[in-house]
Amino acid sequence: MIAIIGSLAWAVEPAPNIGDILRDPQDYHGHAVTLKGTIRQLKAGPSPFPCKCGLCYGRAYLTLEDTSGALPIEFLGACSRAPDAWPHLTDGDAVTIYAEVVWDHQCPGSAYAIGIHISK
Repeated sequence: MIAIIGSLAWAVEPAPNIGDILRDPQDYHGHAVTLKGTIRQLKAGPSPFPCKCGLCYGRAYLTLEDTSGALPIEFLGACSRAPDAWPHLTDGDAVTIYAEVVWDHQCPGSAYAIGIHISK
């Protein structure tokens, strides 16, 4: 699972594709990656919720799919005083996701997303 928090300005290390992460998620643990793919199975999460900077809007759970595989993602939303500051996601959107990969025995091959850019 990937969760996305914060700004798109975070420096990230590119991952060739989702399949590489799925083959050996422990090698990517703690690494910031850039993933490109298509949103599938989009579900809205509870929003807004409080954070250090105010309120976070747009929490969502989704699957990111590319030609090499699919990875569950959690987007924690964008923290802002303006509810329209978060990206409005739609199933089928082509996106670039900036994320930190998290590997553990309960949810191998997951990551926390830092930001989303919707490709137009």
